[in-house]
Amino acid sequence: MCSVNEGEPFLSLEVVPLSVPVSSDFRRRVFSFPEGDFLKYCMQCSLCSSVCPVARVVEGFNPRRILWEVFLGLEDNVVDNGNVWLCLSCHLCMELCPMKVKVSHVIMLLKNIAAEKGKVPDGLLEEIKYIFKTGRSMPLSPAIDKRRTALSLPPLPGVDVEEVQTLLRKLKFPFNEEGEKK
Repeated sequence: MCSVNEGEPFLSLEVVPLSVPVSSDFRRRVFSFPEGDFLKYCMQCSLCSSVCPVARVVEGFNPRRILWEVFLGLEDNVVDNGNVWLCLSCHLCMELCPMKVKVSHVIMLLKNIAAEKGKVPDGLLEEIKYIFKTGRSMPLSPAIDKRRTALSLPPLPGVDVEEVQTLLRKLKFPFNEEGEKK
């Protein structure tokens, strides 16, 4: 054994237990999807994080770290901290990844897993609630109609709200018939 001073070990190997639960089921689940299978090729080069527009402005958002936590099976870290919802799905990470890892697709898959567990940001739930009630993502206004006319665009067609509600129910969003959160 090497030592700096006589009798003192230079390197101490101590086993430190993880303080977070590890889920091999979570890892297996992500890897079972076609997008997740590409994770095994990730070499943790951080190119995805270096080109990510969100990572540039939001401290703590790091696509490489998200992939690493998935690889380690740290489901609670990935799902609970809400970082996956910050991804813009711009796909720059995928375009530049030398190993062709589908980073933004994996993050979309993680958003779906988070949604299944009810870990959806309140703001997004409010938007979905509005879509559930009206069939539209934003309210129409006379200003929108005027602008469309000025651009020689036809008026917006009506929306079949019942059809939108049927689709949202099939997606199992947590709303009752009035669009209120269950």
